Amino acid sequence: MGRFTFRTRLGRLRAIAASTTAQGLVAAAVIWAFFGFRYSVCNPALPEGEFNLPWDFILSFGGLKAQCIQFGRDHHLLPEGGFTGWPSS
Repeated sequence: MGRFTFRTRLGRLRAIAASTTAQGLVAAAVIWAFFGFRYSVCNPALPEGEFNLPWDFILSFGGLKAQCIQFGRDHHLLPEGGFTGWPSS
């Protein structure tokens, strides 16, 4: 079956943490690649687009979701379009 045998709970926990971290990093890299490794939601070479949902509205609902979105925006964890759901231009 599996190549590794974990004899302790700590060993299994470490393996799960490593696997989860690796999968998260790959997912983030794929998202960044789809946005051309550009943070801005709009391509600077194209005219500025209009969006129906400004950041003030998106964050106005508060709660944990808004805090996570604000944290991600502040630290540029994902491209801006990844937080709004809008495709890049």
